[in-house]
Amino acid sequence: MRRIAEGRGVRIHASIAGGRKTMSLYLMAAMQLFGRKDDEMSHVLVSKEAEFGAPKFFYKPRQFEPVLDPSGKPKTKADGSVLTTDDIEIHLAKIRFIRLSGVGSEMLKQQMEYDDYVDKAQENLERFNLSFDLKESQVKVGKHLIDLGSGSDFFVYVMFAYLRWRGRGQDGCLRVDEISLEDFDAVCRMISRAHGNECGYQDFILLREESLKFLNYRFLKQKSPNMSDSDALSLVKKTISESISVIKNRVQGVTVRDDFLVVNLNKNRRNVEPVYGLKNLEPDRIIFE
Repeated sequence: MRRIAEGRGVRIHASIAGGRKTMSLYLMAAMQLFGRKDDEMSHVLVSKEAEFGAPKFFYKPRQFEPVLDPSGKPKTKADGSVLTTDDIEIHLAKIRFIRLSGVGSEMLKQQMEYDDYVDKAQENLERFNLSFDLKESQVKVGKHLIDLGSGSDFFVYVMFAYLRWRGRGQDGCLRVDEISLEDFDAVCRMISRAHGNECGYQDFILLREESLKFLNYRFLKQKSPNMSDSDALSLVKKTISESISVIKNRVQGVTVRDDFLVVNLNKNRRNVEPVYGLKNLEPDRIIFE
């Protein structure tokens, strides 16, 4: 299959009907690994009367004849008449499949064992994951390490990943003042739990990073009750916006995909509050370790 798929003037039509199950299974696996855009896979389906209890039926002959049961007697229909091969319906069913060669077309150029192809395809798929090592304060896009340190930039990235993972707001996107203390607390507990000492946001900020107090509007108001609402909100917006810019620069340094960027849904709208989030990243591609 790998060799055939190398041919630019070749279109593959793979049928998984017939043969032994292992053959069909490996053919389907090979199509997933090497199948290209215009290649197709199909299966042949027949009426249940011929599929079950008609061991001598293999195809429809030119002249129809009775369909025999395992004892050799003609099978009958519900109305009592004899079931013939003319009554049997045969369907060619196209099977849609995931073309992993699009994930890493370099696989077509390498001759490996089947297990090695599977490992390579899995590795290529995982490069589209965003993972956080909460204990080591590390971020990875696939196998690429993104250095954000252990301070507020790392926390902001984890926070927006958490919001997307939990489906908060609009696909994980919220205004700064919509990020609740409960959300903030949950992220603090996730990170501190990874260090073996779970604690809420107040103890977390006291023990780990004083600058984190500028990341949540409500927490900042608790700590600085004399600060006006507008000043507190402006400071939090500024802090988060700066962290998002750092994240953008670091992420774009290792990948050209925008999926991993914290985006502003209202970027092109004037006089509208920014709504931030990891909108382009599916929740199941976010991993906390």
